[in-house]
Amino acid sequence: MTISAAAPRRVLIVGAGALGISLAYHLQQLGLPHVQLVERQFPGSGSTGWSAGLVSVQLWNPDDVRLVLRSWELFTLAATRAHLSVERPGMYTLASEADAATLQTNVTAQQSVGAPVELVPRAAWAERLPTLQLDDVGAISYAAGDGMVAPGDYALALAGISRKRGAQILQNTPVRSLLVRDDVVRGITLGDGRTLEAEVVVLAAGVWSARLCESAGLGLPVCPYRTQIAILKMAQARAQPIVHDAAAGMYFRPEADEELLVGDGTTHHREDPDHYDESANVQFVESVAERLLHRMPAAASAMPAAGWAGLVLGTPDRLPLIGPHPTVEGLWLCLGGNGFGLMRAPALGELAAHRLLQRPLPSALRGLEGYGLPQRLADRWSALSVAQSGFTLR
Repeated sequence: MTISAAAPRRVLIVGAGALGISLAYHLQQLGLPHVQLVERQFPGSGSTGWSAGLVSVQLWNPDDVRLVLRSWELFTLAATRAHLSVERPGMYTLASEADAATLQTNVTAQQSVGAPVELVPRAAWAERLPTLQLDDVGAISYAAGDGMVAPGDYALALAGISRKRGAQILQNTPVRSLLVRDDVVRGITLGDGRTLEAEVVVLAAGVWSARLCESAGLGLPVCPYRTQIAILKMAQARAQPIVHDAAAGMYFRPEADEELLVGDGTTHHREDPDHYDESANVQFVESVAERLLHRMPAAASAMPAAGWAGLVLGTPDRLPLIGPHPTVEGLWLCLGGNGFGLMRAPALGELAAHRLLQRPLPSALRGLEGYGLPQRLADRWSALSVAQSGFTLR
């Protein structure tokens, strides 16, 4: 494929999580000859690796739904080219009586862009969800194609493909700072003091992105916040459905034959990505176990087996930042998953690659030319103090 004469010939990406590695993959798909990634540990070792791996079209923004639909196509394609576990058993969303109308509105929006989502008739609840107690639920939706992807495997799979195509991935290579002079990016400084020059630097460092911007005296309207996951040991966990229980403020899915993954545990305050509690705290585990018992009586014998906490990067409007920095030439942003970054990462990488190389968007993404552009937040280009969980009803 040919590249516009005005497009860069070499791109340096900081961060090899789901977004950064997806961008690298699609830049190579479009024919970019020189792609370099710099990763503080290894591909998928940051927020991507802490993800629950859920991929769902049951979102409130039709543009995001389209991105997930495209991402499913790309996840499936990746699974044919590398080792990647992709499961699509379907997923239910439960809404309270107060949020039932919101869920119905969301379903209509999802269906309008071709998502296979349905409202489940109340008369069918007991038959379709026989293990759940639903007396406090006002509405239920179901997406037949929803499911889960192994997040770390996704990053490693694309990293392997990109390496074979000639990409250079520098692992265990922390970045100290961005090099910016006269409002033009010049490259990066590594933790050991070495510099890497580049005409285009893409910041895809997730929760470390604000710190790197600060190193160059730049603001970034994002906030790293903490979410938690617990693994509960219980009989026949594999037989349970995947559920986003918005009524109870949690989600759950089978993790193994006798392990159920239960998550949320969001804390709405800023966290330091290098100094935060990576364990699931006792209060969260006890609370989520109590909520699960109410929803699933069979969980009465469930016992905590493991747990962890990861960080999510929030933005003011819960949309990612995908495009050029508004004040620094050559600096691009690809970040801000807001708690549901993995499920859109393949399509966001594709979107970012086409923008960066000035190529028309593929048919699956047409109409998203303005989606996620950082310039929309020009009047809020400073640190964000409070973030919301992304994976909730709205």
